[in-house]
Amino acid sequence: MSNFTIVLLVLGLVASLFVGSMVWAYQGTGSIDVVFLEVMPVPSELSKEVRSLFQQGVGQYCRGQYRSSANYFVQVLRVNPDLGVAYHNYALALANQREITKSTKAFIAAAERYTQVGDRLSADLVKQHLRTLKRSVKKETPADAS
Repeated sequence: MSNFTIVLLVLGLVASLFVGSMVWAYQGTGSIDVVFLEVMPVPSELSKEVRSLFQQGVGQYCRGQYRSSANYFVQVLRVNPDLGVAYHNYALALANQREITKSTKAFIAAAERYTQVGDRLSADLVKQHLRTLKRSVKKETPADAS
C-alpha cells in the first residue's frame, strides 16, 4: 500500500468518526445530561391507530431518541389535539433536546388539558416538571462575567 492510500484511509476514518459523533449529538443523545428520564405511560382509552403512534413515541423516548419521540407525539396530537398526556410527553422530549420555549408551551398545554378533564394530579406533575426544567436551565446558564 502506498503512503497516499494510508493517508486517505486515516483521513476517511477521522471524518467518519466526526460525522458519526455529530449525528449522535444531533439526535438528542450527546454528552448533555438528560433532564427527564421518565415518560408518561400509554393511556388505555386510545384508538388502535393512536395507541400505536403513542407506543412508538414512548419506545423512542425510552431509547433516548427524543427527536423521533417528539415527532410521534406530534402525530398523536394531530389526531387527538385534546390529549394532555401527549402534550406532556411531547414537552418532556423537547426538554431533553433543550428546546426550552417549545417545551414550556407544551407543558402549559398539557396542564390546561389535564385541568379541563379534572386530572389535578397530572396537572400538578406538569408544574413539578416546569420547576425542574427551570432549575436545569439555570444550572446550564453560565454566570454573568461582570
